[in-house]
Amino acid sequence: MKSAMQNKYGRLTPVKNIGAINKSGHLYWECLCDCGNKKVVSQPNLRSGAVLSCGCLQKERAALAKKTHGNSGTSTYETWCSMKKRCNNKASKDWAQYGGRGIAVCPRWEDFALFLADMGDKPANMTLDRIDPNGNYEPGNCRWATATEQARNKRTNVKVTAFGKTKTLPEWSDETGINYKCLAKRIRSGWPIEKALTLPSRSATLITNLS
Repeated sequence: MKSAMQNKYGRLTPVKNIGAINKSGHLYWECLCDCGNKKVVSQPNLRSGAVLSCGCLQKERAALAKKTHGNSGTSTYETWCSMKKRCNNKASKDWAQYGGRGIAVCPRWEDFALFLADMGDKPANMTLDRIDPNGNYEPGNCRWATATEQARNKRTNVKVTAFGKTKTLPEWSDETGINYKCLAKRIRSGWPIEKALTLPSRSATLITNLS
């Protein structure tokens, strides 16, 4: 270790060579940890990576393991497991619709504690939903959504553009007050989009042949 000040091992930066302090004959270094504490470590343990911190890293890992274990069996944890299974496990019945078409879990969310930190606990009666249904499971593309919100965000939903806006048929149904099935039938029949979205449904039977 020719220049201790220029080397770092995990969270430890060697700052002072204090020589051999026991019968092993190994050199020992006084190291400064990232957390601010000091620790004396043998040169072999530094070089091998056997010691990476003053002890703070082990405490953090233990706390993280406890936090993860404490959530085992919760709805949030089960959702996380299901997310990973359908993206990573070819044996999953849902794999073809997720991992099979390229949907992945971001590396950060392979760690449950980090998924929990980003998403929070799963609210009652909500599910994990990707805002872009063709995007990955990652921060910025996921939310907790109601069953209705998730159903409206399916990639199979028909989207219609009219009046300068693009919405799914259920959304247009809510906005116009026209029954969803009526709208779907009009679109399939080839009606002009704006007519389909503006003509009251009670008049539909009178103009079946209009298109």
